[in-house]
Amino acid sequence: MPLLADELLANSDDIRARAIIEALAEISRDGRQVFYFTAQSDEVARWQHFLDGKDDLSLKIVRLAGTGEQDMTAVRGQRPAKPLNLIDEVPAPEGMSHEEYRSLLSVPHFNIMTDQPESLHLWYLTGDDELLCRCLRTGIRYWGQLQSYLDVGRIEGLTGEVSGKMEQKVRLLQKFLDLYRQGRPKPVDMDILRASGAVSDSHFEAVAAQLGKAGNDPVKLLDALRKGEVPRFLKSKVDDLEQYLTDRGYIDDQIPLETESIIVHMNAHISNLDIGRSEAQKFINRVAGF
Repeated sequence: MPLLADELLANSDDIRARAIIEALAEISRDGRQVFYFTAQSDEVARWQHFLDGKDDLSLKIVRLAGTGEQDMTAVRGQRPAKPLNLIDEVPAPEGMSHEEYRSLLSVPHFNIMTDQPESLHLWYLTGDDELLCRCLRTGIRYWGQLQSYLDVGRIEGLTGEVSGKMEQKVRLLQKFLDLYRQGRPKPVDMDILRASGAVSDSHFEAVAAQLGKAGNDPVKLLDALRKGEVPRFLKSKVDDLEQYLTDRGYIDDQIPLETESIIVHMNAHISNLDIGRSEAQKFINRVAGF
């Protein structure tokens, strides 16, 4: 059966919208036809921009007419639902340290097991708080947003050299994530348990309790289930749950890299970047919360 999606991007920021499009594209690559319905021309543009140059996927746009052959995109797009606020009210650093400014801005922590570099707050990527403030007042908080913005716009003080340095730091972060995540399980929540289909309603509360005891670690949860911590939970269901979590990348059967090995790989990667090891170490440790 084809998959029908209706304006899934409507309430999403750039990062989540791209994640949704990538997920639907992956479903299409598996051979399933996807219909995406929208009355918003900007959503059509997002799809066109994403699929441009991707030869493994095809896109066909069908415009539907309303009463009297009136284009529905014109009806929905006459004016914004509320006045546009192009200036985000962000406080200036005013002599604060970088750490103090982070506290004032409530910069979110980066989860090294689940987050992607596109969702990295710009505070991590620059020590120039005046430049950071200008980005934030433009509505740009995360690296993925800045990437999209710089395709068509510019920000005072954000030169090609500065943005290039940011990009190298992001590449460094991606390398660290690839190395650190190898063989380490990703945390799961109750929604994932329910989506697996392996946990019945009668067992769900008990399994969820075990998940809490395991600190959301799927490997520890499976170990507890195999030890019979949840009475009458069938071994076949444990196997089904393990297969589901493995297929979706929550469990990695590779051997985790030792810290020494990660350091060697990171230093080799840094040697090809215009970032000193001291700066690289400070950046990674700050992002990772070490």
